[in-house]
Amino acid sequence: MAESHRPGWFNDGFFYSRYDAPEEGHDLSSRNEGHKVYYHRLGTAQADDRLVYEDKAHPQRFHTLQTTEDERFALLTVSERGQGKDGNALFFLDLSRPEAAFTPIVAEVTNDSFQAVDSVGDKFLILTNQDAPNGRIVLYDPESGWKDVVPETTDSLSSASTQGGKLFVTYARDVTSHPYVYSLEGKMENAITLPGPGTAGGFGGRHDDTSAFYAYSSFNYPSTIFRYDMASGESALFRESAIKDFRAEDYETVQVFYPSKDGTRVPMFLAFKRGLKLDGNNPTLLYGYGGFNITVAPEIQSAASGPAGAGVCLCFGQPAGRRIRREVAPGWMKLAKQNVFDDFIAAAEWLIANKYTSLLAWRLPVVPTAASWWER
Repeated sequence: MAESHRPGWFNDGFFYSRYDAPEEGHDLSSRNEGHKVYYHRLGTAQADDRLVYEDKAHPQRFHTLQTTEDERFALLTVSERGQGKDGNALFFLDLSRPEAAFTPIVAEVTNDSFQAVDSVGDKFLILTNQDAPNGRIVLYDPESGWKDVVPETTDSLSSASTQGGKLFVTYARDVTSHPYVYSLEGKMENAITLPGPGTAGGFGGRHDDTSAFYAYSSFNYPSTIFRYDMASGESALFRESAIKDFRAEDYETVQVFYPSKDGTRVPMFLAFKRGLKLDGNNPTLLYGYGGFNITVAPEIQSAASGPAGAGVCLCFGQPAGRRIRREVAPGWMKLAKQNVFDDFIAAAEWLIANKYTSLLAWRLPVVPTAASWWER
């Protein structure tokens, strides 16, 4: 189980979130306020849905609810997106007790995030960045409080889920995925070997599963499904995908590192047709993204295979995303925002100095005056 915005199933129905219908004639002018959680029983009218949770004192808050696989617990996430707080509060409800009420795990919304991963008996595994900017996994016991299960590391913890009695944890290191398998008690049991530097995701399933499925992709590796065997700790190909007129062996992907203006070592991916000559004459597209803790992950870009096939060198300058700046060095927000622009400029200078190109088209959608723009 992992946090999601899908309905939380329970018995013969599910929990879901919604706003009240706007007043007639005000369909396009009503404010999105009063986000509520309801329970809907299959086969009944929506008008009969039961109100489960609302917060009249904070009408601008968002409320999402998920249930554990055994449907014993409902976990309510409360957030204030766009209100100056990036974190969330978290509550649980014991669905096995009809008289039970929501009990706070984290009562107040702050800048710390708390993502429910799963329940373990009467306790809860939670992924949080509280006192751990790179993320850690804790076990919350309503009787005794918090206990570290997977402590913070120098790598950024990007996702966690459970399946087959195991805890799957994926870290981002230099913008590439590094998945590991832990026991529910936090003992590291295995590192999952991927075909190369790339992006992996999709771990998570039922408690009685004996296999885990995950997808892997890189800039020259189409998305492929692998099956991970719990007993042997080995992965095997399950299903390949193909892109018309695309052959992975015709392309090359490399990861390089370059120094930014302040000396920070920053990673960048280059994707190009095999046999590229480093003579400074290659048209090059440099791309970066700069918001919402997102990086340009190494995964297949089918729309980009045309330009690459035509001899264009595609460069994905990770520094413009705040996550990578957080990984490699402090300073990516507010008065330190200039660092990400300096990173991007340094990427262009590195490409020219190493004779990949002398002419760049570049896209950096972080400029306050426009969503995106081009300079040539």
